[in-house]
Amino acid sequence: MYLSMTYLDTVLLLSKNDNGFLTYGLITLIKSVLGPDINVQTSDDFSAVGIGKADIIVMNSPSLLHYLCHPNFRFRQPHSVVIGLHNKQADIRNQDLPWCFNDMIILHSEENLCSIRTRLAQKLAPARTPFTYSPLNCTVCKCRRLSPCQLKLVKYLRQGYSIPCIARIMRVSVKTVYAHKYRLMEKFGARGDAELNLCIHLLAPDCPPIISPPDIDIRII
Repeated sequence: MYLSMTYLDTVLLLSKNDNGFLTYGLITLIKSVLGPDINVQTSDDFSAVGIGKADIIVMNSPSLLHYLCHPNFRFRQPHSVVIGLHNKQADIRNQDLPWCFNDMIILHSEENLCSIRTRLAQKLAPARTPFTYSPLNCTVCKCRRLSPCQLKLVKYLRQGYSIPCIARIMRVSVKTVYAHKYRLMEKFGARGDAELNLCIHLLAPDCPPIISPPDIDIRII
């Protein structure tokens, strides 16, 4: 049976945000929607187990990473809500996101409080149709995947190697490494080295180079 969050006594809020004021604001908004007696607990455990327990999951990472596969999110509870936090209006089309994220609610700092509360209420209230998951959805998921060469490049860039050094390690030309880097930036939508570095350092370092679904190669930390 589909369980609406409205009928829960305790809500688990999953977030890695270090901003205590933001977390307090979210808890206040949740209580304003679900009632002041609701018990809101917090956690930063983004493992499969942690995500499987969460009722509300807050993503405050760059919107570029939302288009990648994050396998742990396949263990979301059917009633859970994913919230994406952004500093400004995000140009994100839910229909282009991976299956686990295509019901995400995007909140930005320029949005007024009344609008945020209204949209949260629509998500947290009893759903008309439950959002459910199946491993079969991974085979048609629209997530962006990295090739084995791109995965190696991510690994070495995370470790601080220069492009010439990476070229020697991979036994290819410097021009080839730059080509891989350019395609990687295109995939992330990164507009420079700073954005690219931000993205690759948010990816887990121990991801195996598997690119065929449903065993996807990228997950968030």
